[in-house]
Amino acid sequence: MTDSGETAAEKLSFSAGVKEELLDRLPAVAAMPRSLQELELSLSLLAVAHIDAIDIQLTTARERYARRLQELLTALAGQPADLGSGREIVTLRIGAQPALDAVCALLERMAGADVIADRDGGGDAALPLMHAGENPDLRRHLLAVAFLASGSIAAPERAYHIEFALRRRRVAALIRQWLAAEGLEVQTHSRLGLVLLYLKEGQGLADLLALIGAHRAMLQFEALRVEKEMRNIVNRAVNCDSANARRIADSAARQLEALTWFQDQPGWAELPAELLEVACLRLAAPAASLRELGEMASPPLGKSGINHRLRRLEAIIAAARENNDSESAGGD
Repeated sequence: MTDSGETAAEKLSFSAGVKEELLDRLPAVAAMPRSLQELELSLSLLAVAHIDAIDIQLTTARERYARRLQELLTALAGQPADLGSGREIVTLRIGAQPALDAVCALLERMAGADVIADRDGGGDAALPLMHAGENPDLRRHLLAVAFLASGSIAAPERAYHIEFALRRRRVAALIRQWLAAEGLEVQTHSRLGLVLLYLKEGQGLADLLALIGAHRAMLQFEALRVEKEMRNIVNRAVNCDSANARRIADSAARQLEALTWFQDQPGWAELPAELLEVACLRLAAPAASLRELGEMASPPLGKSGINHRLRRLEAIIAAARENNDSESAGGD
């Protein structure tokens, strides 16, 4: 624990925290039936691993996830993969026979194609194996696995963005199909040879977190979203109030300038009593709002009544100025 009392878990990015929660929630490898072990390993490798005749390599920033893949390989191929740790990533490598042969055979059976020869992933059609996604519970388990392998989330304080970055188009088509079955329509984009599936809308992101079982992260996200929305509402209200204040000030300044000029004109003494009252009130209280001017009148007037009289005054003053300008021009 740091001096500030912050735990290691609290120092994780939001995206890393989601993955740690998923790793806590997934069933232990030893407790899963072999068929589910095969699906989880196949999906993880087909989603993001580099596969060729020499070896299979997968990199991840989560060592716990790499250890889980090692357990799956031990259960299915009889030996673990090699793990190489860098400064921030862990590389899992399957290069020894017969483990490489066994995993390639499994992937070929699951993908319905030679995964070494078919580097592009077999086009855009979804993988045939994953009829498994017809079972909602299994589909959600595999979506959590897919997120562990390829997913990321932007810090929600800055932006709403969740994505899967996938090496093979057929896996992308499959995951998009599964998400559509859950009522989530994702956008697709390509970047650096990867297919990206992403959501940029707050409710969809919250729904996806709940769908994959990251309930703690979903509640944290919703709290941040409410805070962000409330801050936006307050900012809009403050901006609106500021704009209204500017309009009131501009209007009052315009009226004050016009009335000050008109006081020295013959028409001032000819103003009807109700207009003269409002003119004097405005001159006495330049910064007052329409409501405040109305409260000063005798008898009190509403905002619309004060506004109507001020408009009449402005029209009279505008006509007087126009007449004054015409006389000045004629004299010249």
